[in-house]
Amino acid sequence: MVLLGNLNAANNYVELNGYKWNLTQLLAHEMMHCFQYKDLGFRKSNPVAGIPSWKWEGYPEYIARQNEDQVNLLKNIDHLIATEKTDHNGWINFADETGTVIEYYKSWLLVKYCLDIKKQSWNQLLNDKTSDAAIHAEMMHWYQLQKR
Repeated sequence: MVLLGNLNAANNYVELNGYKWNLTQLLAHEMMHCFQYKDLGFRKSNPVAGIPSWKWEGYPEYIARQNEDQVNLLKNIDHLIATEKTDHNGWINFADETGTVIEYYKSWLLVKYCLDIKKQSWNQLLNDKTSDAAIHAEMMHWYQLQKR
């Protein structure tokens, strides 16, 4: 992997295109793609296999996002809702002053819901034909019930 940005190893971030990415989480995300290729093989991996992007990108995000402010699904849905009310420019920030693109964040939340709440395995998630829109609706219904 080649990162064409400004590395600040002492503060654990790399700046790419004006945005700060948590270096440890970025490396973990990319390493999970290596795992996906090794586990599934080339023909059953993206882009060849056509796995929905929310699953393909959401799973590496799920593995990578383990900071204290990232483990609670309810709080992260709250954070997404609050961010979407702002001029976010497609970016969402974390407590450590790094962030990610909002589409990866949404994908991460869907995968987190499927694995943590629905108790699906990675293989079950891959084989589940439920659309991201249906999973999102289900997750938001769960969210509303939890917020009561």
